[in-house]
Amino acid sequence: LNLVDGSIYKTLMTDGETFTRPAKPFLARQDKVSDFDNNVQEPSVVIKGDRIELFWIGLKWKLPGKPEGYPGQEIRGMAMFRNVYDLNFNLIEQTKNSIADNVNITEVKYIGGKYYMFFSTLETSGPFHKDEKIGLMTSNDGLSWGERRIIAKSGPIDSYDGWGMFGPTVAED
Repeated sequence: LNLVDGSIYKTLMTDGETFTRPAKPFLARQDKVSDFDNNVQEPSVVIKGDRIELFWIGLKWKLPGKPEGYPGQEIRGMAMFRNVYDLNFNLIEQTKNSIADNVNITEVKYIGGKYYMFFSTLETSGPFHKDEKIGLMTSNDGLSWGERRIIAKSGPIDSYDGWGMFGPTVAED
């Protein structure tokens, strides 16, 4: 990528180009304790033909509708879900149950007829993200995921990755 003035923005954006937020969100927030969608995050998109597959992480809060720092607030669960849209973002299907539990900061790719999910584990031994690892699961249909494999973990405490590994980003060539 030949960066104009060292800027990705200047290289990729057309002058005067703007983006607008849709009037209605693709995933509406819910305030029911039983739902994972009372906080949605970490979207990952796969485009296959005339379908847009949106994979997302839902958090199940103890006190839905209250902020993270609220007394007694805690995360009760974390799971991945999938919505499928047409190219005009009309909802075609939505999973009602999680398709993968205890995964976070996911990235899903569709390569060679197979889905690959890269994720941060929720295995921590202390403060946020301490000793987390990056895992990989595969799927033929994007709904049923195979065995979890750890593909990256933290190094010695004085190294750049000594705290933990999280937030995978995958580039395709």
